[in-house]
Amino acid sequence: MEASRKLQDVIAVASALDGMLRAPDLREVRRMFSQWIKALLLRRATTSMIEEIGTIKNVFEEMEMLTQHKETWFDDAIEKGFLQGRETGLKEGLEQGLEQGLEKGLEQGREEALVSVARNMLKRGMSVEDIVETTGLQPQVIQSLMH
Repeated sequence: MEASRKLQDVIAVASALDGMLRAPDLREVRRMFSQWIKALLLRRATTSMIEEIGTIKNVFEEMEMLTQHKETWFDDAIEKGFLQGRETGLKEGLEQGLEQGLEKGLEQGREEALVSVARNMLKRGMSVEDIVETTGLQPQVIQSLMH
């Protein structure tokens, strides 16, 4: 039941348990299973169904009500979970993208500033070796600025 993705699977197992737990000496076991199934339904139900599930006293006696809602309960909950997951993923993806974009932009800005400094150093007649040592730029980059 815990692994069931559809309410109809939970109902099928509950129906089987209902048949097995009819003996008078299993009354307490039957009551405990009913409570456990109700808790399972509450964990998986949509907000709109929680109140209705809360009114269930004995799951085995109210199987008809469960059957009437089998089409919507878990499907709605799965859809809600999907939407929440997608929203969280989008938010995390956006944050990661912004962070990476910022890092790339800062790196490009730093590179452009170093190239600008190298141009000024060339205009003052400094050697390529001195400019490489000062800026950390590759000699080929500095030489390309000379043309």
